[in-house]
Amino acid sequence: MADLKKYNKERQEMIEARRQKAEGKIGEAQTVAYVGPQTPKEKIENFWYHYKWFVVVGAALAVLIIIVAIQMLNRPAFDVSVVVASETSLEGLEPLFEPGFESIVDDYDQNGEKQVEVSIFKLGAAEGQNVSPEVGQMNYAKLTGRVTNRKDFIFLLDEVGHDFLTNLGIEFEDISVFTGSSEPQGDRYMLDGTTAAELIHFSDTGEELFLCFADFDAYSEKLKSDPEYQTIYENQREFFEKLIAPAS
Repeated sequence: MADLKKYNKERQEMIEARRQKAEGKIGEAQTVAYVGPQTPKEKIENFWYHYKWFVVVGAALAVLIIIVAIQMLNRPAFDVSVVVASETSLEGLEPLFEPGFESIVDDYDQNGEKQVEVSIFKLGAAEGQNVSPEVGQMNYAKLTGRVTNRKDFIFLLDEVGHDFLTNLGIEFEDISVFTGSSEPQGDRYMLDGTTAAELIHFSDTGEELFLCFADFDAYSEKLKSDPEYQTIYENQREFFEKLIAPAS
């Protein structure tokens, strides 16, 4: 009887030892199966695999913030400003536009100089043009940064520029406000035949552009009550009315 108990005990101990040994091998196999990134290169690749889109979006936002900050800090004082945004490139025509505009602007800031800022942005790629995606996105980002502070009221646009700005939340006044018409006329004032077209030699551009004026009533109450914004609005509106007057 004693031998049987001893045999059963030894057998039980042997079974337990085998079980523990088997569990140890399984644990070892599981440990070996997953080996995390070890070298700096592997760690970087692992991080990029899991978080690359967070990095890309974060970098894009950072670039946009930097662009806005630079534009706000470095933007000199002008009597009025005109933002041009179109699909076909008009870049480089600022020297053609500015003298004409400055011939009819008033010295609103009374610094002894009449200055009109013309900022031109190319959006998208018209037929026959080759624009890299990176350059295209940068132009959109630059325009977004430019209009963020809502100090621009006068816009010279085509359909692409108009669609982009309205998608950003920019609202434009109905032109009937300026013409005195009792009927809604939309927010586009076609450039052809206006004083503006004559001043900037519009026929030389070969583009179908139109003038738009930002709707100040759509601004926040905080901005509408700000004396600086009220002054900018009044000066820009007066200048806009000169631009849309019939050409002489």
